[in-house]
Amino acid sequence: MQSPIRMAIFLPTWVGDCCMATPTLRAIRRGFPRAQITAVMRPVIADLLDQAWGEAPAWYDEMVMVPKKTLRGRLAVAQQLRQQQIDVGVLLTNSLWSAAAVRISGAPARIGYARDGRGWLLTSALRPLKVGRVYQPVPHIDYLLAIAEHMGCPASDRRMQLAVTDDGWTLRRRLLARIGWDESAAVAVINNGAATQPDRIWPEERVRRLALDLAEQRGLHVLLHCGPADRESANRIAAQIHHPRVASMGLVEELPIALSKAVLASARVVISTDSGPRHIAAALDRPVVALFGATGAEWTRTYNVPEQIVTPPSGDEAIAMPRAAGPRAGMARISVEQVLAAVDQAMASAAAA
Repeated sequence: MQSPIRMAIFLPTWVGDCCMATPTLRAIRRGFPRAQITAVMRPVIADLLDQAWGEAPAWYDEMVMVPKKTLRGRLAVAQQLRQQQIDVGVLLTNSLWSAAAVRISGAPARIGYARDGRGWLLTSALRPLKVGRVYQPVPHIDYLLAIAEHMGCPASDRRMQLAVTDDGWTLRRRLLARIGWDESAAVAVINNGAATQPDRIWPEERVRRLALDLAEQRGLHVLLHCGPADRESANRIAAQIHHPRVASMGLVEELPIALSKAVLASARVVISTDSGPRHIAAALDRPVVALFGATGAEWTRTYNVPEQIVTPPSGDEAIAMPRAAGPRAGMARISVEQVLAAVDQAMASAAAA
């Protein structure tokens, strides 16, 4: 494929998925250094990717913001791209609407996966790995990099990449001042949020026990990470523990993603559910302990600092665990002792690196 004059790249909706798209963005820019690239994304994704490329050429030249899920907003996206006379549309999404938008834009080349009944809208349709009707586990990083490779771009670098902005570091300093911690404190960050996936959340009682052990037995400061939706839970847990080395990020009114990146980038270790903050921390090369109860880790494998993956016990260990029911049953079978052992391993590996 010859280098196009104008290219539009549709970015994933979710923070974690977009972290896993950064190797593909980097590969496409390296493969098409002179292309005029427009990134189509939600505003929060623009904040996530702010300055992610560092000293290298920017991964995109312009941005088109995707409004809330309305037909009018999506047609407006297609109209903006039509006005730009896009040559190539690249879909790092699986949605039907993104394929329809790039088709309406008039882009003669449209590349992405044939999913959600949209294959007929694409000119280059990649096929996801399936056995019968069942999709097979493929790490999302590799899944997206296959698109760059299909375009002839170098796709061997699978590391995720993000950056913390000066504003983010300023917000972190203000947070620590509000809490009353020194900026040099050794902080473990616990993230027990999971956006719209309640089956990925660890029981609050386990979070309390973990935080208290990290503070009292391991001498760490423990910050409970949260977004607006998780603020109440994080604040409640911190109040119940009532320990000077345990605090909630929800103490501050504004919780922008720039603050999350700074908090996670400076953590000694991050303990997280399978959610966006886990991927942010991994992309910032922090030691991560990832908790999987309802999903398989093979779908979201990362390639930066090796993660410690914690899953419900099996065999004899499982027999000794209390049985749980309901949507969070898998997470409820992960013990505090399992997580503490993984934290110790993650910190030891980081110290030896």
